[in-house]
Amino acid sequence: MNRTTQTPPRPIPEGVRRGELLPLRCLMQRLAIGRRTVWELERRGLRGVTVGKQRYFTGDEVLDFFQRLAEEAGGEGNGHA
Repeated sequence: MNRTTQTPPRPIPEGVRRGELLPLRCLMQRLAIGRRTVWELERRGLRGVTVGKQRYFTGDEVLDFFQRLAEEAGGEGNGHA
């Protein structure tokens, strides 16, 4: 018998799709990021809404936010920090 002690691969995050509502915890899992990173993204313009004690983000807002970041980094917004 050939036994290996390899650890199973980590699951690949699902990503974010337009038209969905993501609780904070789900957003962090999907993007494989922590709370501090979410705070930084919010400081840079990612918008969410708090209902009760839960924070939510729309898939549309998340994708639009990353599109804006890409545009800033890739040309049109080049030169702005």
